[in-house]
Amino acid sequence: MIRNMKKYGWMTAALLLAVVGCQRREMMYLGDDVVPIHFSIAYQDAEVSAKAGSSSQALQTRALVNLDKDVTVRVFAYKRNANNSGGADPRYDDFVAQCTYVADGNGGLTPCAVKADGTVDPTGTVPDAISLNNGTYDFYAYSPALPVSKGSNNNPYVVNGITHGMDVLNDSLLSRAVSKSASTVALVFEHKCSKVTFNVKQPDGADVTKLKVDSIVLRRMNPPTNVAGWWMNTDLTSGSGYDNDTCLMKTFGDLNDNSDPSKPKLIGRTGFGIVLPKLDDASTIPANIYLTLGDSAYLFKTKFPAMEYKKGKHYTYNMNFKQTEVEFTLDVVAWNKVSVDGELGEDGNVGGVLVGSWFQRYNTSTEMGDDNAAGDIGGWKPVNPDWTIGNATGSKPGGDVGNWGDVDVDQRPGGNGSGSNPGGGVGGWGDVNDNQPGLGQ
Repeated sequence: MIRNMKKYGWMTAALLLAVVGCQRREMMYLGDDVVPIHFSIAYQDAEVSAKAGSSSQALQTRALVNLDKDVTVRVFAYKRNANNSGGADPRYDDFVAQCTYVADGNGGLTPCAVKADGTVDPTGTVPDAISLNNGTYDFYAYSPALPVSKGSNNNPYVVNGITHGMDVLNDSLLSRAVSKSASTVALVFEHKCSKVTFNVKQPDGADVTKLKVDSIVLRRMNPPTNVAGWWMNTDLTSGSGYDNDTCLMKTFGDLNDNSDPSKPKLIGRTGFGIVLPKLDDASTIPANIYLTLGDSAYLFKTKFPAMEYKKGKHYTYNMNFKQTEVEFTLDVVAWNKVSVDGELGEDGNVGGVLVGSWFQRYNTSTEMGDDNAAGDIGGWKPVNPDWTIGNATGSKPGGDVGNWGDVDVDQRPGGNGSGSNPGGGVGGWGDVNDNQPGLGQ
């Protein structure tokens, strides 16, 4: 027994020596001036536009918000190259380190493996976190953590795979000194895309449970080819749209009036998507809105005004059904704000703009929502308020919220109905896809 104790005692001692040996080797490898870097993360809430009636979209407010849990981030560290006299630029500076991380939901990052689409790979090999010698570095970070390729100077800085539906974030933190006493690096991201929300509201007294938004299709959007080969330290290219460049929104949930938090009230449906930033190219944006009201399916076809979608801004379209008309309003609000009333935004700095309406012709007083059995949807009546979206110049339409042409509303059967209001089954559009790519929702 004593002999066995001696045997196991020697084994225990050997294991302890092995552990100490590993620790010593790690300490010798790190050295006295190498610092494990910890990152804190937030993003800037969107800039908010000026009030309606102004031709500009002046900055009103900005806020910092923590990155959502499970969002991936790729971080790079560069040292400034002495031969680069033109300022910080990853194309010409010296690459030092990179790592992929996932947000923990508490303002921090944890190393993780990622897939080719930038999402977390739970089965992949987790990389080592970034550690740096004392010194001054330029940090570049972007999200989602898509793969990066080498550029003309053999440095990794070109990002591919960006498309509609991705909330692309970026931060360039220049000339940041790190040391043991300053090893936490604060990354503050900005949104590189635009956010578009559609709210469809029923009038008071209508049966909102019979309202369904099947999909919304936007055309002439900025194609993903315009943002291919993105330099991670720049803005995304705000390209012009073409007839076949489209976005599809298919995920719509309940829209509630939460003015009384203890009694939320269902008032309609809402959905949002992320779109690549778009230039004001003087071309209207065709839109198809597929929805069911009562037992009938409808297609509302119109054209949004020629306008730009700016990075970091949230464009909220409110489709408000009333007894005698359907009003369409537009708000430009902060990224995290959602206008549900088509009037003033939550921060009080943004005005909802009426951009037009469909009128309804009724044979009885039947309200919308009660199967719309007695009436149909009439023509489109655009308005032209003194408000522009973007930077209009000269005779260019530039975003004047008028000039809406070629608009229409089609009633489509969901079953085997006939006549001008076939009255088919709810959800008659089925799996509406309009043969268009989606927003990745």
